[in-house]
Amino acid sequence: MTLETSNTLVDLLACPRCGKALSVGPPLHCGSCRTEFPDLAGTTWLFAEPTAALAEWRARMHRLLRQLEADASRTTRSLKSASLLTSTRRRLEKLVGAQQAHIGELARLLTPLNLGDIGTELETHLALRTRLPPTQGLTTYYANLHRDWCWGTEENDASFDLVSSALPALSGSRLLVLGAGGGRLAYDLHTRAHPAITVALDVNPLLSFATRHIADGAKLVLHEFPMAPRHIDDVAIERELSAPAPAGEGFHCVLADGLRAPFKDDAFDAIVTPWFVDIVEEDLAVLARRINRLLRPGGCWVTFGSLRFSQT
Repeated sequence: MTLETSNTLVDLLACPRCGKALSVGPPLHCGSCRTEFPDLAGTTWLFAEPTAALAEWRARMHRLLRQLEADASRTTRSLKSASLLTSTRRRLEKLVGAQQAHIGELARLLTPLNLGDIGTELETHLALRTRLPPTQGLTTYYANLHRDWCWGTEENDASFDLVSSALPALSGSRLLVLGAGGGRLAYDLHTRAHPAITVALDVNPLLSFATRHIADGAKLVLHEFPMAPRHIDDVAIERELSAPAPAGEGFHCVLADGLRAPFKDDAFDAIVTPWFVDIVEEDLAVLARRINRLLRPGGCWVTFGSLRFSQT
């Protein structure tokens, strides 16, 4: 879904730098502060410093791929040991094959970042660290994609029931899911509660690209690496992630910083923050003001997840 064919989304957007309304290009841009915001494979990129954020996430992508290559090389070296048990060799062979496939899967999923020619070695990445929130790496919540789209519906249904029971009727409304993560709750609210527009905002490109891909009705193949495999064959599992049906009109993915949400005042009728308030490093009173600014008078904010906050 393009911005040109969905003016409803554009009408809600505001520049994350200066707060002024945005104009459709291409690309999407702010005439006031002369900042351009690219569209990456159907996902709107609305960081306050879009070029710097893109460079940062590209560096993180490069570091991730180099780290995965190092992991696969380490597994391959382990296979050279003559003292391996047959079962251990079988496990390692399965693991290294999955690790190598996983590199290609993630590289394809992250293609919209346009990695280009980055020659940095892994050791340099480790020394320099990164500037975006250090708690939010590309694969920090990778397991949530599998939970959302291929582990069955029981947990998804329970989450939907809890959240929807606290929300007013959403039919025809404007809904923001702030910190959408793997995207399933935003998808379920959109397809089952029928708001006119649902915006799934997250800071993580891997999660947003996967959500956009799956919500469009495509199937996504990704390997899962369980922390506690129950069987030798579970050390790595090839999964097919898919939605029951395409999300349809009005479902949008936006990549942005949730603490500088790129929307106008009073833009939404309802906001859901799933497992968000408890992890952001900001005073709750300040965060509440940020979220309330986005709600129309009489709107509804539902927070879902832990009530143990890192900030008070």
